[in-house]
Amino acid sequence: MTLSFLRHLQSKLIFQQLKIKREAERKDAIAKGLIDDPNKPRSLSEAIHFQGTCLDMCPEFEMHQREYQNNVEKWEIVVILAKPSIY
Repeated sequence: MTLSFLRHLQSKLIFQQLKIKREAERKDAIAKGLIDDPNKPRSLSEAIHFQGTCLDMCPEFEMHQREYQNNVEKWEIVVILAKPSIY
């Protein structure tokens, strides 16, 4: 197995785990009245005022989803270059 393949498998596993976690978080938010239940339509005047809770620009699920689906723009990638140590 190549390193690239192993990274892809790791990314897929993380994505699948976060998918399950995201669904549980969604159900919890609906139960707490933080977001509307998509299965119970309301008029716009009755809609819940949505407030995000994520401190990042992009939720963890979406970050991993986009990485897994190869949907990350080059300007979003942080490259860490190793610098040689000089003593």
